Amino acid sequence: MTIKGQDPFKVDFVNPDGEKLIGGYFPRSLADYISVLALYEGSSVSSVLRRMIDEYIQYREEETYMIRVLANRAYKEWRRRWEENKHKETWQNRAGDKFEEYLKELQGRLIKRGLTKEKADEVTEQIKLLYNPNQLM
Repeated sequence: MTIKGQDPFKVDFVNPDGEKLIGGYFPRSLADYISVLALYEGSSVSSVLRRMIDEYIQYREEETYMIRVLANRAYKEWRRRWEENKHKETWQNRAGDKFEEYLKELQGRLIKRGLTKEKADEVTEQIKLLYNPNQLM
């Protein structure tokens, strides 16, 4: 709603303290729609997207579940690598070392994909719960 005498397109932006800019490419028609919607509501595009995302998240899996699934996927990749390389001299009798190297690699990849170090740690901690060196022999 616009108050008489005020700029109808003025928006008070959110203070970005403690927040992170994320982004992506959208089809022009969707980007235009969101911009028009933000103007229509007297809001910012950021606020519109936050609301849309909040509504979407309500019907999705819990974060802890998704972290466990990611850990399981990563552990399957570790097992694949182990099976592929276990007969190589550089891998023999080094399962623990190679597993730790894999965790460091994975940590870097997760952070590069946008996870915080803390969230990446949660994934690697879940993988450690799955790891049993006795099963690799």
